[in-house]
Amino acid sequence: MNDLKIIIAGLGNVGSSLINTIEIDKVNIEKRIDRKINICGICAKNKNKKRSFSISDYKWFDDPINMIKNSKADLFIELMGYEKDISYESIKFCLENKINVITANKALLANYGNELISIAEKNKSNLLFEASVAGAIPIINVLKTLLVSNNIIKILGILNGTTNYILSKMQNDKIPFSEALSDAKNKGYVEANPDLDLKGIDSAHKLSILSSLTFKSRFSKLSNIYREGISDINIIDIDFADKFDLVIKLISTVEHNKNKLIQYVKPMMIDKNSQLGKVNGVLNGIQITSEKIGNIFLEGQGAGGYATASSIISDIYEICNKKYSPILGIDFDKLKLIENANIEDQFSSFYIRLNVLDKKGVLAEITSLFKDNNVSIETMIQNPDNFSRENDSIPLLIVTHETYLKNINNLINKIANLDNVLDKPFVIQIYKV
Repeated sequence: MNDLKIIIAGLGNVGSSLINTIEIDKVNIEKRIDRKINICGICAKNKNKKRSFSISDYKWFDDPINMIKNSKADLFIELMGYEKDISYESIKFCLENKINVITANKALLANYGNELISIAEKNKSNLLFEASVAGAIPIINVLKTLLVSNNIIKILGILNGTTNYILSKMQNDKIPFSEALSDAKNKGYVEANPDLDLKGIDSAHKLSILSSLTFKSRFSKLSNIYREGISDINIIDIDFADKFDLVIKLISTVEHNKNKLIQYVKPMMIDKNSQLGKVNGVLNGIQITSEKIGNIFLEGQGAGGYATASSIISDIYEICNKKYSPILGIDFDKLKLIENANIEDQFSSFYIRLNVLDKKGVLAEITSLFKDNNVSIETMIQNPDNFSRENDSIPLLIVTHETYLKNINNLINKIANLDNVLDKPFVIQIYKV
């Protein structure tokens, strides 16, 4: 067998798990790829950090660019995780010099993927990224090859294990957001910058990649993906959803409708008995809807060293066993630029939580605004079961009949200005999966 010379930049959980996987299962992997694996260089920010493998078994480099220049590698695996900086410079240098690249860096791809893919295709270099979305779930390959003949119209996904763990913890243990977040931090599930998880930024990066693959379009800017986070979800909301056989999940959605894309990441109430509703803990789940074959559902570990390493190994297999093909399935210059639809045109039911003064006339004042803004009330609860009264305020929980989001936004803007409404109104879409 010919050697496959590999260099790896980034030796955190994923990088270390990858090397451990190769060390443990090297004979089997080499048989599958019909190449002899030679890790001819490794680098990371801190050489002295304790790791799960012996770095003395490999040639160490302090700088990834220097490693690329001096190792004569066939394949560069980028696991440093910077949104640009040295991650971007290293990948770009490899592609310009016809060196294949594998990366798990969803933020870099979402922001600079268009440029890097163009460079890769110009130089007939591979840029593969199965590990960038949903860990061990092979969603990239499914969208790029296995569903090529299907007209996909929509994808719904739970793409962030951290937020799913927090919401599952709130649901199962009946604890507030702050306690669930603290537990997730203690278990090491939360990014160094928590906003990447909690505000839906991580999910939006992944959704940009899925949108591009699904609809053969260029990567969307983060500003084109509507985002809401989970930090304002209250245990009252969790209990309310449970009472109606619903559950709150952070859902990433892309849908093609009337030659436009609607893309968003936000918490939604969905049927707790649906496939997505049953995805708990740190697991990810993805539902693909096609005109020809209906729904396909994938579920599995969305993060973690060995789950991500598994996807990297699958990319190594693809590089070794397939002829070069366009990165996203078709030539980059043939990718479409699809206009984004207005999210306010969504038609759905909505859950609204208000914190109001408990006095005469408040309810009439609020319900009159519903009527004025073409929003009708389906359900209203004034005294949630687990609510402990503070001062003279009380939560008011409302479910609307189906209406347009623009009507809800107009309504909420007016309600928020009422003297008898004490806090910012909280809204969650109720989505029929």
